[in-house]
Amino acid sequence: MKKIITILILSTFIYSCDLDIPLEDSISGKDAIDNVDVAREAINKVYFSYPKYQLELSVLADDFLPTYLINHSDYYSTLYSWYALSIRNLSKKIFEDYYQDILNINLVLNSERYIKFKNPDEKKEWEIIKAEAYALKAFLYSDLLFLYSNEYSTSKDNLGIILKNETKLEFLKRNTVDESCKEIERLLKYSKPILKDNFTSKAYITYNAALLIEARLYMYKKEYSNAISSCNKILLNVGEDLINTKEGYKKLWEDGDNLEKIFAQDNYTFFLNSITHDKKLGDYFSINKFIDFDDDDIRNGISNISFPMKENFTTNLVNQNLLGKYRFSVEDTKPKDINVLRLAEVYFILAEAYYRQPNRELSYKYIEKILKARNTQVFPKDDKEMLKKILLEKQKEFVGEGIRFFDLKRCKNELLKDLGNGIKVKISPNDYRWTFPIPRAENRYNNIIQNKNW
Repeated sequence: MKKIITILILSTFIYSCDLDIPLEDSISGKDAIDNVDVAREAINKVYFSYPKYQLELSVLADDFLPTYLINHSDYYSTLYSWYALSIRNLSKKIFEDYYQDILNINLVLNSERYIKFKNPDEKKEWEIIKAEAYALKAFLYSDLLFLYSNEYSTSKDNLGIILKNETKLEFLKRNTVDESCKEIERLLKYSKPILKDNFTSKAYITYNAALLIEARLYMYKKEYSNAISSCNKILLNVGEDLINTKEGYKKLWEDGDNLEKIFAQDNYTFFLNSITHDKKLGDYFSINKFIDFDDDDIRNGISNISFPMKENFTTNLVNQNLLGKYRFSVEDTKPKDINVLRLAEVYFILAEAYYRQPNRELSYKYIEKILKARNTQVFPKDDKEMLKKILLEKQKEFVGEGIRFFDLKRCKNELLKDLGNGIKVKISPNDYRWTFPIPRAENRYNNIIQNKNW
C-alpha cells in the first residue's frame, strides 16, 4: 500500500475544464515539493488517481449485453447504445481526469530545482521517482492518443494529443499523431534503463510495465517487429511460465504480487460497483453470449459468475454470466487492487504481431501456449480465421478490462450492438464516434481543432 499525500496542494487541485491551470505557487510556495519524501508521496497520488474507465470502454465495445435492469441506469443504457451525447460526456470526464494526472506529474517533475538532497541515496531515489513519472506520463499520453486520434500516419493533418510539460499558463495546440508517438517513445526511452535497475514491485510502474506500454504503442503504429522485441524483453525478464491452475488464476484477482501481474493499482472501493444494480437482483450487464468459457477452463467461475436473473422481456429466471474477476460472488464487494497491465497481454500481442509479419508458426506458438495454460480448447494451426480467433481469445481473457475497445478501433473491425428484442445495430469502423471529441471548453483558451463530425 502506497503512502498518499494529504496536505500537498496536489490533492486539492480544482479542474477548470481547460489545461491551463497556473501552479507555479504550488511549486515554490509553502506547500512546495522540496524533499524526496514529499516527491514520493506526490507520485504515489498519481498512481492512486490513475483514471479508471475500463468498464465504460467495455460497455462501448462488445464485452457485455444489457440485462433487464439496464433501464435503471441512463448513464450505461445510453453509453451502450453509442448515443453521441453520452460519448461526449464520457469524453469530457476522461479528458479532465487524464490531464489532471499529467498536471500532477508536471508539478513533481518541475519541482526538481527545489529539492534538497541530503545524501546520494536520496539523489538515487529522486531519479527513480523521475523515471516513474516519465513512464506514467507516457502511459497517460498513449491512452489519450488511442482515444482521441485516428490510426497512425506521419501526415501533418493527422492530429494527435496535446503535449504539456509546464504548469504555467500556455496556449497549446494539438500535436500531430507522429509527434505524439515520438514524445511517448522519448519518455519511455528515458525511464526504462533506470526502472530496469531499480524497481520490481507490481504496485509501481516497472521496467516490464514500460515495455508493455511501448509494445501497445508499436502495435498502434503497425511496427510489429518492434512490438515483438518489447514483448520478448518482458519474457526474458519474467520467464515463460503462465498460470495454469484455477487457484492460481483466482489469486491473480486478489491483492498482492502474482506471477502474471505487471502493474496493479491500489484501490479502496469496489471496482464493479457502477455496473451492479443490486446484490440480490444482479447487474446492468451480463457477459456477451459468444464469450463462453469451457467447463475445465481455469477462468470459468472466476472471470464470470453464474447468477439467476430475469430474462429480458420475460419473467423467467435464467442463469446469467456476470463479470467476476474482482469478486467471487455477487455478494463479494470487498475492494481489490485493479490489474492494469498483465502478462497475458504479452502473449496476445506476440500472437497477433507474428501473424501480421506474417509468421504463422510463431504466432501459433504463443496463442497455443496461453490457451493451453488456461486449459481451454486450442483451434487448429491451419485455421483460416486465425487472426479473428486470436482477437476473440484476447477478448475472452480481458473481458471487462477495456482492452477490446482499443483492439476493435485499431483493427478497424465492425462492432455489433445487441439492443435486445431482436434489435441489432452495426457500428462501422469508419464511424466518427470511435474517435472521442475534444471537450468544448478547450476552445475557450486553446482554439483546439475538433475531431471530425463532432
